[in-house]
Order: sequence, then structure tokens, then C-alpha cells
Amino acid sequence: MCRLDADGSATFSVQGSGSRSTTAFDKAADSRPSFLSGGNNDTTSISTSNRNDDTSSNTTDSSQGRKHSELDTKMSQLGLYGRQKETGTIRKCLEDLMTTGENKLVYISGLSGTGKTALAATVADSVVMKNGIFAMGKFDQKLRDEPYAGIAAAGRHICGEILHRKNSSEHMDFEDVRKMIIKNVGSELSTLAMILPEIEDIVGSSDLLAQDNIAGGDYGSNKERLNNAIRTFFRTVATFFKPLVMVLDDIQWADLPSINLMQVLMTDESSSNFMLIALYRSNEVDETHVVTKMMKTLDEKEKEFDFDTTKIEVGDLKMEQVDEILVELLQLPSYRTADLSEIIHRRTGGNAFFVLNFIDMLKNQRLVVYSTVEKCWVWDETEIELETIATDNVVDILKHRMKNLPKQMQEVLQLAACLGASFQESVLSKVANDYFSRQPNAPNADRLSKWLTKAIEEGFVKMDNVGYRWIHDKVQEAALSIASGTDLTKMRFQVGTILLRRLSRQEMDQALFVVVNLLNVGIGTEVSLESAVSFAELNLRAAQRAMRLSGFEIAASYGDVAIGLLPEGHWQSQYKLSLKLHTLAIQAHGVLGNVETMQTLYEEVLGQPDVLLNDRLPLHHAMLESLSGRDPQAAKELANEVLEQLNHPLMKSGRKLSIFKRFNVIKAYDRNLNPDMASTLPVMTDKNALSAMKILSSVLVLTYVTNKAELPVVTSKMASLVNTFGVCDEAANAYCYRGSFASNLRVVDAHAKFAKVIMDRSKDRYSKAASKMYIFCLMSHTRDIRWVQKGYEENYHYSLQVGDIQMALYSFMHVLYYALVSGHSLESTSAEARHTIRSLQRMNRGWQVGLMTILWQGVLNMRGQSEDPFVLKGEAMDETAMAPASPGTVDGALRIGFKAIIFAFCGNHQANADEHIDHIQAAASQVAGNGICFWFEVYTAISCLHCARSAPGRHFQKYKRFGQQTSKRVKKWIAQGCANLKQLDLLLDAELAVLAGNDKKARQSYKKSIRTAEKMLRVNDAGLASERYGEYLLERGNKEGARGALTHAVEFYSLWGSDLKVESIRSKHEGLLLPLNVEGGEVLRV
Repeated sequence: MCRLDADGSATFSVQGSGSRSTTAFDKAADSRPSFLSGGNNDTTSISTSNRNDDTSSNTTDSSQGRKHSELDTKMSQLGLYGRQKETGTIRKCLEDLMTTGENKLVYISGLSGTGKTALAATVADSVVMKNGIFAMGKFDQKLRDEPYAGIAAAGRHICGEILHRKNSSEHMDFEDVRKMIIKNVGSELSTLAMILPEIEDIVGSSDLLAQDNIAGGDYGSNKERLNNAIRTFFRTVATFFKPLVMVLDDIQWADLPSINLMQVLMTDESSSNFMLIALYRSNEVDETHVVTKMMKTLDEKEKEFDFDTTKIEVGDLKMEQVDEILVELLQLPSYRTADLSEIIHRRTGGNAFFVLNFIDMLKNQRLVVYSTVEKCWVWDETEIELETIATDNVVDILKHRMKNLPKQMQEVLQLAACLGASFQESVLSKVANDYFSRQPNAPNADRLSKWLTKAIEEGFVKMDNVGYRWIHDKVQEAALSIASGTDLTKMRFQVGTILLRRLSRQEMDQALFVVVNLLNVGIGTEVSLESAVSFAELNLRAAQRAMRLSGFEIAASYGDVAIGLLPEGHWQSQYKLSLKLHTLAIQAHGVLGNVETMQTLYEEVLGQPDVLLNDRLPLHHAMLESLSGRDPQAAKELANEVLEQLNHPLMKSGRKLSIFKRFNVIKAYDRNLNPDMASTLPVMTDKNALSAMKILSSVLVLTYVTNKAELPVVTSKMASLVNTFGVCDEAANAYCYRGSFASNLRVVDAHAKFAKVIMDRSKDRYSKAASKMYIFCLMSHTRDIRWVQKGYEENYHYSLQVGDIQMALYSFMHVLYYALVSGHSLESTSAEARHTIRSLQRMNRGWQVGLMTILWQGVLNMRGQSEDPFVLKGEAMDETAMAPASPGTVDGALRIGFKAIIFAFCGNHQANADEHIDHIQAAASQVAGNGICFWFEVYTAISCLHCARSAPGRHFQKYKRFGQQTSKRVKKWIAQGCANLKQLDLLLDAELAVLAGNDKKARQSYKKSIRTAEKMLRVNDAGLASERYGEYLLERGNKEGARGALTHAVEFYSLWGSDLKVESIRSKHEGLLLPLNVEGGEVLRV
């Protein structure tokens, strides 16, 4: 079969797919000119002396026809010339994929028409033979405003293949595939259907398809939700059809969401048997191109995410390779074809697609014919030189070929080209019927079908299981160029208006971006006021869909076009449309960071006296979101200004109530907070109050990050609104934040319970995910840590289900935090932390990655995988290359906090104790409301008391005082219901008793601490208490008692997985320890 093809965009289907059976190499075969594919074989006499009577008889005609038929056979067997090395490389990639299952990424670059797609297609048959799927999608230069277009095209082919094999394949149980897709994609099926509506043909009717999971305002989560849905679908398909090979053509025209999704697919650790072949034009991708940036990013992640990358560059054919083609096709020796090969190579530059079409041009112009006299193919080089001198590019040749077709067929090809890189016959039929309706002898459906068949024969288009597709974008370009610029603009506009009238609602949903782009091309032409408004509404619809698909640049572009279409005085005549457009445009430009454009639009709306306050609120929210990252103070001022307009200011004008007094005013209310009250409060219906709560919710988060001291003011205002007007979706979080600053744990618990009752009344699943996470933060103070861990893990799964990726990640981060302090296996915690960091990196969650790397490196330090246990430096991070940890930042506070834990287990240095006393309380305030803060302070106190034994007088008093204060607080917390610090409280008692010289109490407290920690399954704390007790006994000269205690410490630390502690104790007390005795995960008494 012919493989000398340009890098077109056909989808390669298996035998029998769709209405026309094709092979994986049909694109190459279909693209060859009719002369080489058994098309019109007529040749007439020409005026050269050696062929003057070649066509004078039926015998001659018959002989020529037979030769053309033989040539057709040869052409079908023609190899991929000059690509032996490249073919071997890509086949080797496929062999490795099928052997190991390890994902592959292959880049194929080259100029247009060099055969990139044909090269990718060389593995298609092998994939299909192994029961895999070879799918292809193409990014269209003229449809760059459609998010995920190329990937969606590949997805449609995958769906088509699954349905085709439903009844024909022995290797697949369709019902198993259907059930697994439903199970794995789950609640995100409706999200997947936004991009891939064909999924409904596979899963059937389902309530999951009816859900709307796309959140209107959290556009970052929307993108992650879409990526997750597509990734899960491909991953699931690859478990049934091995391998899954997806070719994405012309990625230089891909939209940014698609570029991001390609990275997501390649960094999916849960997938296997997947190969992505990405094709791009090397002359259109420079160092600043998004494709280059994507490639650099994936190069850095290749080893980390265990996929292999291969890069193949495809060049033009050399003259020798062109000559080899002619020698094989024409069955002539090289010395006979050399001159013709030189002409073809010089005219085409060796471009494979151009070469084939140049040969076809020679045939069409009767410059090469078969001579029955000489019994071979003949030509005249001089004549070819003269006749082809004006042929500069392949588009000219294709255009010339098309102009030889009937006039109406030319127009049909133009209409089809307007529809994009692919099209369906039913849609083209609707367009053609309207377009030719006023012409005599308008083509009917039968004639249209015949013309499409003719287009296939001519090598212009091909048919697959989705519809028709242009063989190459140059063919589509040639079809469009038949008309002049002005005429083409009018035609595209006319096609857009026909589609707008004739498409069904479902068809319009699928072709929305195509229709809008066609209409926008002709907007410069004179349109009526009514049409302008109609087109503005259509652009709004496209912009809204682009926003939902995270195509923010596309949405902003459509929004700007639509605003430009609005008539003069539109705020009066088209108020609702004007408001929607400006709101969306402000949101889109805000996400993109186009501050000036956003500010201009914002001020325009504010300058309209007729715009209602509630109508301005979405704009205020967008501006708040933008200002929060750039100018927090300006954001707060804007929020208070809006709250004043809503008659719910944070503070009444003219009053300066200090934060301290405001907090004291609400203390009495907090102490008497009864969770039962939450169930009796009405649902908030007052519009101003609801709007104020949304504004205050934004301020709440901003204040938490910038100035926690102001939180009482914000939360008291929100509580006041709840008490006055009732509960709403934002109320639960407000009470969680309030509870985080209560000094009495009973009050903290009451706030958690109060918030939970409010949350349970909410119908917004998205807000529940956040509320659940905050509630568990409060409950971690008073509930057993294992229960809290389980709750966080449940919320992780719940958040994924509703699509709140951010809350899912926060919840899982807390699972790992508590795993560290609860004595969970350090090896397991390290592996989970590493996996979570990869997930965060995949989603570009830089801030969360920073927090998780602190935890991961802390765990690695405890495992002994760092040169200095007190320096967070190793596989996860290097804090020596960072600014000093500041307790005034969340990441700095966590660094200090986790080092406090390490210090408790590993250190007795006075310098470390001084540093931690100075910083730990400030650090804990940065993560207020989080139960992890308990351990930061308590472990620091344990360390300081241990250091106090050898500290000089002034430091002795400082350390002892800090330990006593912490011990007092711990006992207060335990009395108020804290369930997780009893073993550490006893250890503090023991250390204080040692300092006081009370040996009896010290011994009793050490033993109680060990037993309590064992009972609570805290092997880490049991190890710490045993170690401290052993060293205490050794100081008192009790070697036998010390031997037993230190041996137990080693056993506990071994169970925990702290190689650092095990080796430290063994090294320090060599010869003293008993044999290690750890079996079945339990410490056995020696």
C-alpha cells in the first residue's frame, strides 16, 4: 500500500469500521493522484515524435489501460521511501510498549507534506492486530478557538471503534467495557460528555450524564475536572484495548487546554499501554512556542513518571529517493528517469506530498504518457520544464486539479472546506441544499454523494467511522482558495447563516464553534441591527461554553467580539445581554491576568447608573479575585465598599472597635453556642444578606492568608448575618474559622458540630467538600486521630466525586500529616507523600507542592535519608537553597513545626531549643485551627525539657518555664476533651519530674507514657518515651533497666520505620542492647 503521503489528518480505522471499509494506510493510498490510483486512464495523442500515434486504436487503449492497472497495483505496494530509519524507530517504540506496558511519547516533526502522518501510520496495522486501538485527531488552524478539538476527534474515533467492535470482536465484552467506564469515570461522565458527546452511545442513558458538575466560578477546578474525566476515560480504554495509540496531528495549532491535557495524560502514573504520537511542523514551533515549553516540561518529568520519549525528525526526500520512486513505478532504469527525477525534485523540493501531486499534474497535462510503441512511459524534459515553470507550490497544483471538476462540485468542495478539517455528509447536504436553492439544476442528495465519492477517488478527502476528512490541510486550503478573498468571506458567512438556520439543537451544540467562527469572519460586512444582536448572543453562548471548558483566551476573544457587536445605547436596549457579556469578559480577562482590559470593562459597568447592585456582584467577585493576588489591601477596601452598599458593612462608619474588643464581645455568644440552634435557623433568602455572605466568604480566605488577627471581625459579621437572616452555603465555613480561634476546646467542638448541622442542610455539594475539610480540622482537637484520619480520607473521595480537586488534595495532605504524628509507617507515608506531590505537580499546584515537600523531606529525615536530620535537605527539597523559615508564612510555619518534631526525636542541642521556643508559637498561629499545631508545641516542650538537664541557669529557667506552660495547657486541653495527647502529657510530667529531682514520679510517668502510647498504637511516641526512660535510667546507673527500655525503643522505632533512630541508639549504646525482637508488627516484651 502507498505510504508516500503528506501529514494529513485522517483517522485510521480497522477493517470494516464505518460505512466504508478502510485500512490503516488508506490515507496514504487515498491521497495519491488519480493517475497513480487507477483513475482516468485515457491518454490522447500528443505532438512529440515518439508518441504521435499511441492512442489511435482500441488495441492501444486496451494496452494502455492494462499498463495503468499494473501501475495501480505497483503503487498500492509502494513502500515509505527514505524513511527506513524513522520507521524502525517508531516500530521499536511500539514493540517496547507492547512488551513492557510502559507509556510512550513520540514526537514527529518536519515541514508540511513530508509524511509525518504516514510515518505514524506505519504502526497502525500492528496495533489493530493486537486488539488495540489506533486513533487520530487533528488540530485545525481555522478552528483554533475550539478547546480540546484534536483530542475530542481522537476520542470520537475511540468511541466509534468500541461501538464497531461491540458485535464483531471476540476479544471484547462490550458490557464489561461499558460498566468499567461508568465505574471509573463516575460522576464526571457529564463532564466528559461536554467534550465527547459520543460517550452516551457507549454508556447509554444514565443519571450521571444528567449531572452538571461544572462550577460556575472555580475555573481552575473546572479544568482539573475536565482533565481528570478525559484521562480516566483513556486510562480505562487502555485496560481493554492494548495498546491504545493516539496520534495528535498539527499540535502547533493546539489550544492551551489541549497542551495542558497532553501533559496530564503523559504524567498519569495509573495508566499503562498508552502511546501518544504528537506531530508538529518544525518551522512553526520556535523556542517561545507553547509546544516547546510542553516538551521541556515533559522532558524533565520523563524519569519521574516512568514514560519514554522519542523524537523523530522527518525531512524532505532526496533526489535519489525521488528517482527510486520513479524507477519502481515506471519500471525503467535509473539513467532513464534521472533527468525527470531532477526536475521533480527541483520543482517540489523533495516534499513527498508535493512530489505525488506533481506527478499527477504531469499526467493531467499529458506531459507523461505510456507509449505502446516503445512499450514504456515517455516524456519530454524540455516540455516539462516549460509547462511547469509557474508551479510554485502544491496548493497551486491541487487548485488547478479542482478547477477541472464540474463547477458545482468545485463549490461543494468549497462548502465542505468551510466546515473544517472534517465534516459529515448530512451537514454538508443541508448547507448545499440552501446554498444551491436558487440555482437551476441544484444538486440532489444522490449527486452530492457521487461527488463525495469522486473527491475520494481524486485523493482530496477520505472517509472513516466518523465522517469525511480532508487528506491534508493543503487540500482544504486549495478548495478554499478557488474563490477570491471577498467571495470566500461571503461564502463562509453564508455557510454560517445556513448552519444557524438548519442545524438541530443537538447538531448546533456540537458545531457551535464552527458556526460562530464562520459568522465572525463576515461580521465586517454590513449586517442588520437584529442580526448583530443575534450574533452577539451566539458569541456569548460560545464564550460561556469556552469558559466551562477552561478555554479562557478563547472565551475572552468571543466576549470581546460580542461586545463590539452591541448597538449604540445597548445598556438601555439590551441590558441583560450587555450585563452577561461584560461579566463574562471581566471574568475571562481576570483569569488570564489581563488587568487593564478587565479594569476598563469593570469601570464601564460601574459607570452605568441603571445597573442594579445585585447585577454588579459577579463583577465585584471577579475583581476581588484579581485584586486578592495583586493588592490584598485594595481587595479588602473593595469588599468593604460593596458591603456598605449592601447595608452590611464590617464596621459602621465612624466607629473604631478594636479587634480585641470585638473578639471579646462575641466570646460570651461562642461559649453558649448550641449545635441544636443550627437546625432551627431559617434558610437565608434576603438577597443582600446572601450577597454579603459571598463577599465575606472571599474576605475570610483573604484575611486568613494575609492577617489572621482580623478574622474575628469577619467571622462575627458572618455569624451576625446567620443569626438575623438564616443559614446559607457559606455559613458553615464561617463557624469553622471562628472555632479555630477559640481557646476552649469545648467551644471548638461546639463550633464544629454547629457547622456540621449547617453543612448537612446545604444542597451545594461543592461547598460541602470545603466545609467537611474545615470541620475535620476543628474535630481533630477533640476526636481520636484515627477517626479524624478516616474522615479526611472520606472527604478526599467525596471531593473527587463532586469535582473539588483542591479540597480533595487538602484533605489527603491532612491524612499524611496525621499519619506522621500518629506513628503510621514512615515508609508508607513517604510513598504516599511522593505520589501526592506528583499529582500536585501534574495540576500545577505549586503552593501545595511546597507544603507537601516539607512533610516528605521531614519523613525522609526521620528515616535517615538526610546527611543532617535537623536540615530539610534530600530527595524532596533543599532548604539551604531557600530563604530562612519565617513563622509569618504558612510554609515557613510548617517547616518550623516539622523540624520541631524531628528535634524532639533527634536533638538535645541548646541552639535548636532557643530557636524553637522563639518561633514555635508564632508558627502555630499560622496554621491555626489545625490540630497538627498541638504536636508542634508539645514536641518542642519535650525537647526543651530534655535540653534543660544540661543547660546553664538562665536557659534552664527558660526551658523549664516553657515546658511547664505547655504542660499546663496540655492538661487543660485534655480536661476539655482532647483525646490525642495523653501519652505526651505523661512524658512531659516525667521530664518535669526529672528536673525537680522527683525520681519516683519520673519513673511512674515514663512507664505510664509508654503503656499509654502502646495502647493508643503510637509506636513513635512509645519509642520516644522508652528512649528517654532508658537514658534516664542510664544516668542513674541502672544499666539493666536502661538495657530493657532502650531495646524497646529500638523495637518501637523499627516498627515505625525510623532507621535514623534505630541506628542512632545502636551506635550510642553499642553493646548494651538486647537482640531485636519484632514480629508481626507488635513489640514483644523481652
